[in-house]
Amino acid sequence: MRRSISTLAIRIVWGLLCLTFSILIASDVVSFMKEPSQYPLGTELGWCYRSPRNYIGSGLLLVGWGLAGTLSSVFCERKHGRAALIGHFTATAAYIAYIFVKIINGSW
Repeated sequence: MRRSISTLAIRIVWGLLCLTFSILIASDVVSFMKEPSQYPLGTELGWCYRSPRNYIGSGLLLVGWGLAGTLSSVFCERKHGRAALIGHFTATAAYIAYIFVKIINGSW
């Protein structure tokens, strides 16, 4: 089966976005471990800010999510690869929409 250029471009862009996201979150976790006093822990901003353990755990979870997106874009040609890529994109878009709605409503 021949790949279309647009499908390949979308896979590359999504994979690079997910990889960039993973690198940014990983560098934030490393910065947090070096200087935790610079972060608003103990505030009511959300679950991940309740303790250092929660912040590191949520950061590692997000790094894993970004790497899953990168891997799903790389292995898109495998048997269930397209479904994984579309599922990852849909779940990410739904979460971003959820955060956006919370910010708009002022409950973030």
